[in-house]
Amino acid sequence: MKPINIISLRSSIGSNADELDREKDAYLDTLSALSGINFVSYQKSEANIFFIETGGTEETFLSIYKKYHPPYYLLTTRRRNSLPAALEIGSYLGNQDLTYNIFHGSPEQVAASIATLFPNEEGESRLSIRLGAIGKPSSWLIASDLNRDLAHKKYQVVIINIDYEELVSEIDKKSYADDEKVLQIRKMLANNGYLEGALHIYGAIKRLILKYDLHGFSIRCFDLLTIYRNTACLALAMLNDEGISAGCEGDLPLLLAMHLVKRLLSLDSFQANPSSIDEAKKTITFAHCTVPFSMCQSHVFMTHFESGLGIGVRGELPLGPCTVFRLSGNLSKALIEEGEIVANLALENLCRTQIVVKMNSGLEKILRHPLGNHHLIMFGHHKQRLGTALKTLDPNLELI
Repeated sequence: MKPINIISLRSSIGSNADELDREKDAYLDTLSALSGINFVSYQKSEANIFFIETGGTEETFLSIYKKYHPPYYLLTTRRRNSLPAALEIGSYLGNQDLTYNIFHGSPEQVAASIATLFPNEEGESRLSIRLGAIGKPSSWLIASDLNRDLAHKKYQVVIINIDYEELVSEIDKKSYADDEKVLQIRKMLANNGYLEGALHIYGAIKRLILKYDLHGFSIRCFDLLTIYRNTACLALAMLNDEGISAGCEGDLPLLLAMHLVKRLLSLDSFQANPSSIDEAKKTITFAHCTVPFSMCQSHVFMTHFESGLGIGVRGELPLGPCTVFRLSGNLSKALIEEGEIVANLALENLCRTQIVVKMNSGLEKILRHPLGNHHLIMFGHHKQRLGTALKTLDPNLELI
């Protein structure tokens, strides 16, 4: 196991050194146990992580950072104004065109991010990723086949093939956990004739996730229309809220991108089709029939757009900064562009959740040099942060 050097930064104002030492040791011990990483101090290592223990450490960082090479990794906690200091430092580094990455979130999220960025001596992630392919990709995704060997080599991802017959067998059990979340949905859809079937699909997928120990999956969902006259839209919205990367139409490059966003940035994302582009206004409309409930200010249930069957989700997303992301199927290229969600739509001729994004740049890349159909939209501007993390994992990745 390669060690990773920790450079601790703390303010001398109003801080008890012994108490800070105890907090630091406990936190690093927790991260080490979760990630399998050996954190050391004042030793040469493959990477250096600045542990921002408190606020008021910006000047200290400024006085020493040139001794180290980028990218600069900033580790934060949820206490003692650690995050505000890291954001100020990150802003400074960005202004100097220096790459950096901020680790923030629960210990589990932080450990996953660090472990993904720093593989062990054998090139394996300390926290490998298992993603399920439930059925084959939809037949129209002719440019969205995933190079699985490269996915494993670059991102330590293992794709688990799950036969559609096994999904059907699970759905036919007509079983699901009747928990509080399901009870709330029952109240909202009390008279909906598709609800029981949609929950059977949810229960079936959840059992497959547990059986195969999956971190995420993508499902060939349109076949459900023929077999059950129902859809997986509701199930995907529910499972994304449960921390599972849940994608549709069997788009595996998109699923990988979705899980990398969840793992590296601790963010949910919206899988959507670019439905229309207005180059004069620099806007693009994205739409799909499912979206994580956690991303919605409000939502209503409708039918699936193309079929008029099942339960689709029309979510209203908050307006504001966003990032658009897509990986190519051969994993050689990535599109990461920033913009603003400027409107929610409710058009009858599009998939149910519809947003308009005004792009800061990159609209012509989506139109003239596409990497595929589906794109991911996440809240906030993360072009530099996500690009840095991806280039750390794969230095040969071309950011178009």
